[in-house]
Amino acid sequence: MSLPTTVDGVLGRLREIQAELPARDGVAVFNGMYLTVTERIASTIAEATFRSPDAMTDLDVRFANLWLTAPPAAPCPRRGDPSSPPARPDGSRCSTPWPG
Repeated sequence: MSLPTTVDGVLGRLREIQAELPARDGVAVFNGMYLTVTERIASTIAEATFRSPDAMTDLDVRFANLWLTAPPAAPCPRRGDPSSPPARPDGSRCSTPWPG
């Protein structure tokens, strides 16, 4: 899958990710927050609020693509378990239920 080059493309990909994950998943919570922020940025760009909408678009897409290219979600070590390593050696992000 190619990376998005527009804010609308970013929004589409974030929505796809959100639809694929259970609501209480930690990655889903982060992705949902990122989606909300990106929707607000898109709205602000459309309203011509930024002095340089092209620069803001470029910045938004670049940062979103960092998230979109992060390693896939996988279980994290259990908190408080002394036998679990503090982080996975490959540095990939975790997918754990969100408390609550």
